[in-house]
Amino acid sequence: MKVRRSVFGLVLVVLVAFAIPAHAATANFEGNCVTNTSTNNVDCQFDAQRGGGSTCPGSSILAYSYSYGDNSGGLAGNPASHTYTTPLAGAYQVDLLVYCWDGNQASKTRWVCIAYSFPGCINNNSGWN
Repeated sequence: MKVRRSVFGLVLVVLVAFAIPAHAATANFEGNCVTNTSTNNVDCQFDAQRGGGSTCPGSSILAYSYSYGDNSGGLAGNPASHTYTTPLAGAYQVDLLVYCWDGNQASKTRWVCIAYSFPGCINNNSGWN
């Protein structure tokens, strides 16, 4: 019995294995922070569906987790709210982690800037950005 090997079969297997792209999750968010003049706190809203949004292609979002740069955070709904109490002038690192039902994850880091600004900041009292 003679066994034939087909180059076409090998090429087909390679194409199937590498032509189907993996569906990478994405994380993105915008923020809007406003100073409460009666308390001097900074009240922020964060929305993971703005600024391009967060996605889980081929799946759906299971949960969002934010950390706010002031030793607080955790699983949250979307949009999420946070208050910086007696904030110092400076920048607070805000991290978003998106969890997908299929096990994929994605993250995004932004900064909340109070009393000064640099490119990419979510600036206090300047609307959604």
